[in-house]
Amino acid sequence: MEIQIIGSTNLSFFEYKKLILPLLNKNKVLILEGNQNQIKFKFKKYVSYIHFELNNDDILHNYLYKLENKKFSIILVANDSMPTKFVEFLKDAAMIYSATERKFITSLNPGLQKVSSMYPDVKQEYILLIREHILLEKFNLVSALVNKKISAKNIYFFPKEDRGPNYNQIIRNMRQLGINVYQTSTREGIFPIVEQILRNKPIEKVIVVDDGGDLIKAASLICNNKKISAIETTTKGYKYIRNLKNLNLINISNSSVKLNVSQQIGLSCVSRFRALFGDRILSNRRILVIGYGNLGKAIADKLISINMVPIITDKDAKQLRLAEENRMPIIPYKMNSASLKTLKEINFIFCSTGVPVLNRETIELFGDNIVIASASSQDCKELIDELRSDISYKLLMSKRGFLFKNTITNKLILIAAFGHAINLFHSEGVNEVEFDAFTVQMFEKILLLADTRRNC
Repeated sequence: MEIQIIGSTNLSFFEYKKLILPLLNKNKVLILEGNQNQIKFKFKKYVSYIHFELNNDDILHNYLYKLENKKFSIILVANDSMPTKFVEFLKDAAMIYSATERKFITSLNPGLQKVSSMYPDVKQEYILLIREHILLEKFNLVSALVNKKISAKNIYFFPKEDRGPNYNQIIRNMRQLGINVYQTSTREGIFPIVEQILRNKPIEKVIVVDDGGDLIKAASLICNNKKISAIETTTKGYKYIRNLKNLNLINISNSSVKLNVSQQIGLSCVSRFRALFGDRILSNRRILVIGYGNLGKAIADKLISINMVPIITDKDAKQLRLAEENRMPIIPYKMNSASLKTLKEINFIFCSTGVPVLNRETIELFGDNIVIASASSQDCKELIDELRSDISYKLLMSKRGFLFKNTITNKLILIAAFGHAINLFHSEGVNEVEFDAFTVQMFEKILLLADTRRNC
């Protein structure tokens, strides 16, 4: 690996640009602030060129640590004498995927690439609305759709709140393709944007792909004399919108492909949970699993495999009966003093509902030191907001997530992955057949609604 360090020599913005631009298309640029001697010592066997003087000792140790096993060919060391405008320019340029990175990302979905080649191009114009998690696999999905001649300018992506490590870079590269990305995920935020799109775009046919039902409901209520077809990927979302009119609805939440994905997501959630808290004694510990749908069941089964003892609760009485049939211990969904003894013995909680289920009042029913993990950013949203505004709780630093301490009782509440879906920090970018198959299913359903038939 050859590393060049180019740094501050009081050049102008344009001089820096002239120096670096020829390298951008060939190399990955990482911007660091730091002391020249420390960086040179850390990577002395790689350094081939040094061109600066730095006096800033504010080393970004985490970047240096990550760099050791990465193949960066340029390190740009910046300090106050480098124009801020140019640093921002380079940060943005460094986020665009290189040809090598695109090749790796494409390799995550070999099934999608194979199936995509079997379909002809889309002939008509469509408005395509998508509300999904921002993942590398979703970048592959929209790239494949653009390759099938669905115009990027007619694709509107509404990211879910959960954020993985590549969130900002994926959004930047989607926009680079020409796709419209709106970083709002609330019902209140989605509705006016969808209304503006459907009223201003003179395209008759609309396809909506949704995780949760909010985007489909907004399109259905606005309608504006357009022909709306929709694909819902979650059971919760399907229940929310199944009685809507003015649309052709495809439900893939209970397909065999989606059920397999739920199993894989459950595995990745518990794997990440174990990686974060493996230093604690987990064996034979009770853990409350809130939500016993397909994903909740998968999580509970995986928790048993690491010798934890799941206790199930669910708002749906049918799901609670299913848990009993599966010989799982259960407690009523409405947590109150009647279940106080059981709750006080629980120090771990795993949420898998996709809606706010915990708040300041309910969390006080549990033991003194609580660890909460979630398969969705929505489960702990209300609790995080309340704890942040509660003067009796202090937010402490933790690499594992938000750590709140009650300054009166010393009760500790650790919300893993900062309230985001815990598995997104583990499973993204993993070449797994279940995720690939699900991406293929979404791709094929979209093209089916676009009246595009697979070639024989």
